[in-house]
Amino acid sequence: MLKNSAIWKISLALVLLLGAYAVRLSHLGTDSIWHDEAWTIRAFHSPFETPDDNTPYLYYLTGHVLWRAGIGDHPLAMRYLSLILGVVLTACAYRVGSDWFGRRWGWLTGMLVALSPLLWAYSQESRAYIAVPLIVLGLIVGVDRMLRYERGHAIPPRLWLMVLGVQVFGLYTHNLIAPVLVWVNIVLGVAWLYRRDWRKMLIWAGIEISAIVAYIPWLLTQSPSGTTLNTKPAFSIGLIQDIWASYFLPVPQQLADAQTSPIYLFLTAIGLILAGLTLVWVVKGRYTPRMGLLISHVILVPIFTIILMIVASIDFHPRYMIGGVIGALLLSVAVVRELTQHRPMLSRFAYGGLLSIAVGLLALTLYQVRTDAGYRHDDFRGLAQYYATLPDDAVILVPFNAERALQDYYAVADHLGITIQAQFVNIPLYSDELTAIHAINALVTDQPRHVELLTWYQLPADVRERGNDGGHSLFSWVGDAIIPLNPSDPVSISHA
Repeated sequence: MLKNSAIWKISLALVLLLGAYAVRLSHLGTDSIWHDEAWTIRAFHSPFETPDDNTPYLYYLTGHVLWRAGIGDHPLAMRYLSLILGVVLTACAYRVGSDWFGRRWGWLTGMLVALSPLLWAYSQESRAYIAVPLIVLGLIVGVDRMLRYERGHAIPPRLWLMVLGVQVFGLYTHNLIAPVLVWVNIVLGVAWLYRRDWRKMLIWAGIEISAIVAYIPWLLTQSPSGTTLNTKPAFSIGLIQDIWASYFLPVPQQLADAQTSPIYLFLTAIGLILAGLTLVWVVKGRYTPRMGLLISHVILVPIFTIILMIVASIDFHPRYMIGGVIGALLLSVAVVRELTQHRPMLSRFAYGGLLSIAVGLLALTLYQVRTDAGYRHDDFRGLAQYYATLPDDAVILVPFNAERALQDYYAVADHLGITIQAQFVNIPLYSDELTAIHAINALVTDQPRHVELLTWYQLPADVRERGNDGGHSLFSWVGDAIIPLNPSDPVSISHA
């Protein structure tokens, strides 16, 4: 028979995991499948044939297995894998926190992960981002264990293999693992160089060569990402604030709006307090290899991620910071625990304060996302229902290589009673001006047509005003709308 303490521990763990599950399940199938998720669903159906998506195979392959098992194509079913990964991450964080800081602080670690707005948001989306912090946590634990072995003490082969496996698994799950692996190599390299542990460095070189060799087959399939129309992030104090705020404000518009509100100042203050407490911890001489590991993770992973975004010409987005959030939460718990462990009243206050902040920030995100459509993804379901009312001779002009949400997922959606009969015409994203004008003019060469221009905020709208023959085209692109040069032509503009 279990003792009361064991029952209490199991009960707390169940409350933690059920809470993480419940908050992720809420409204999971409510919002429509949107642009990016449709690419994921296409890959779920055929995981090794995704030429236009630069995300590797493992997340898709797992989703493919579930799809083959008969979960269906409903939005809730397509997002359920991310939900499960979010709950597994919570369980793993609870275990790591308990091993590192004790059971009580481990429960707080699990709660912070369960309540993290950034982790919640990507547990509710059919994308591979939520797998990143799970892999990062595995690497943090693996590197921490490796650093325990001083010079002259051999690292067990199973630990070498475990770290190699996590790296390869990560590389084949999401490209955001690359900045994390740069951090891993720097941490281990500096530590072993300082210790002059050449043997471990040599073995590690072999491990990394093996990981690179295993990654080459995928790397050879890669194509350029991003576009010159994006605004690459620039290093500044504001960028540091945005990175920190992204851990708690996962929606780009939410983050942008918060910059002029007290919540942004509040998050900045919390970040400065935690940074100050970390500095106090160092000054007091309580520095440990584990502490250095977490501090380096919090600083270096976001830096390398930003560098990756600059090289790839990608706009700043909170989701790209998901590789750094788990280290930030672990460091927050470590610092607060260490500085309050001999002060019971202060410890309880700090513990309750961290938990209250976490609950409040998630409640804020849930409220904003559920009450303001501007904080949610575009309603492709509603757009598809409108397009289904168009006649079969109408044209839907898409300024993108393919709009999978509309052209694949919703084109024939029997479970929603949607069938789009209108013709889709695509203008590839990187088309030059003449190609685009030719495609547009061809739509109305013979007779006026009912043309719908799909516009939404992630698709660039160029100004293209002249036809191939040097004369005016029949359409002029201004901002995000097509304006007919002949006002009698029936042109309708629809926005996602």
